Amino acid sequence: MMKTSEELTDRQKKFAEVYFELNIGTKAAIAAGYGEKGAHAEASRQLKNVKVRGYLEELQKERRERLQNRLAAMAEKTVGMLFDLAVNAESENVRLTAIRDILDRGGYKATDKVEQKNEHSGKIEFGFVDPNEG
Repeated sequence: MMKTSEELTDRQKKFAEVYFELNIGTKAAIAAGYGEKGAHAEASRQLKNVKVRGYLEELQKERRERLQNRLAAMAEKTVGMLFDLAVNAESENVRLTAIRDILDRGGYKATDKVEQKNEHSGKIEFGFVDPNEG
């Protein structure tokens, strides 16, 4: 399968790459070598081009994948830091917070505090009669 970028002219490819970074069509058109006078119209034309749009989507997908890989690597480091805090932090509050975070991320979230309201007057009446009365 041919990548969309291989179907573009050098100018279109440059336009898409600059537009992807700046998100400003006129500047991207100028950077790609289109004339300044017609840059705005050319940017509009390029943004309607199916192949240019496809290349922009490919660039977005690649960026998203790079970001996900970086986040996965950072997550491993972060978990290691949390474990270190849970074991070695001087403050008991910091250790407990780290432990709570580890458990929460592992799917073991503590139950929320539940408050109960009693709807009575506070007076207790018993239903018996004193046999000595009346």
